[in-house]
Amino acid sequence: MIQVIDLIETEDKKQTRLLWETVSKELSKHSGFIAANLYETFESIHPTADYQLTSFTQWKDQESWLNARSAVKSNAEIKALLEQSNAKFTAFTSELRSSDARHDELNTIGHQNMVLVDVVSVEPERMDAYASMWNNAKDFMKDKNGYVSAHLYQTVDPSSEIKFINMPEWKSAELFSTSLKTEEFFRIVDDFKDNFSLYLSNKLLSVLPEQQPS
Repeated sequence: MIQVIDLIETEDKKQTRLLWETVSKELSKHSGFIAANLYETFESIHPTADYQLTSFTQWKDQESWLNARSAVKSNAEIKALLEQSNAKFTAFTSELRSSDARHDELNTIGHQNMVLVDVVSVEPERMDAYASMWNNAKDFMKDKNGYVSAHLYQTVDPSSEIKFINMPEWKSAELFSTSLKTEEFFRIVDDFKDNFSLYLSNKLLSVLPEQQPS
């Protein structure tokens, strides 16, 4: 399984949302498509760019994704919409590096949990150390009030500046903030405190195979 994550900058969120709906509905017709979610940022901490939306799409494998992308790009309606859009997409194709092995809440439809989109740029030689730190932080978080799940996605492209996207899910932003304001947590993440770029988000839409957005 691979995850295609698009970090989206836009001056017109309504137009970009409609574009996402159209593209995702078309992608959902193709073999290997599992699910797609669109998240809206409501707060950012140490942002590296003005990512207002995040698209998260899961595929059975990279071949399925590449075949579907090629087919959709040849669609005349979608080509026209892309040409009209002012949105900037930063693409991140990834594999799951680590998780807490709970049910993947990112595929549920209609929940109001907060999803943290943590965009991580780190030197290649520090990637294993970052993943080790992430596991320690996950172990610290998992018993805190409001915690739901956590997933760490690692790029499949060695040339990508973004090496990881960390997507923990919490019942609310308030519970997330309260639970992590401790000396122990800051000690765990201290070596990578300058590598975090956080986008607190809520789900806007979901698409499943052959279904309309919910």
